[in-house]
Amino acid sequence: AQLDRFLVKTSMSYPTAEESVEILNRFGRSDPLDSLRPVVGAQDIAAAIAAVPNVYVHPDLVAYIVEIVEATRSAEGVELGASPRGAIALQKAGKAFAAMDGRDYVTPDDVKRAAVPVLAHRLIMSSNARIRRGSNEEAVAEILRGVSVPTESRIFWARR
Repeated sequence: AQLDRFLVKTSMSYPTAEESVEILNRFGRSDPLDSLRPVVGAQDIAAAIAAVPNVYVHPDLVAYIVEIVEATRSAEGVELGASPRGAIALQKAGKAFAAMDGRDYVTPDDVKRAAVPVLAHRLIMSSNARIRRGSNEEAVAEILRGVSVPTESRIFWARR
């Protein structure tokens, strides 16, 4: 329940040896954080946040989101699937991806792009499933492969 409150989960791997050398060289001369300057202001961030709710989601994509989330609840090896909060988060993240790409409508690719970071941390897998699949991320990827993607062109052209 606590992890369900986070919109997405992201992971960063360790830097490569070359990247580590670069980091040490950069921080060895001076602290680059001292020279950082903002690239956007608070108003820019507020405007971006305000734009996301206005991004259109076709009813077929809403149904697609629901189908994906429901599939997490019945997938093999999943003891506890995503909640309605997960569906809300998936829709919000899909809208955010669309807005970041300069669109005022969501595509199936926006939903698929958001699915793993939004849903993986919300699943509780059985021990056997963790051993077989290796990760919750792979479980969500497998679920996505099993859910039919809406393809009607009206999704892309229908607006409010």
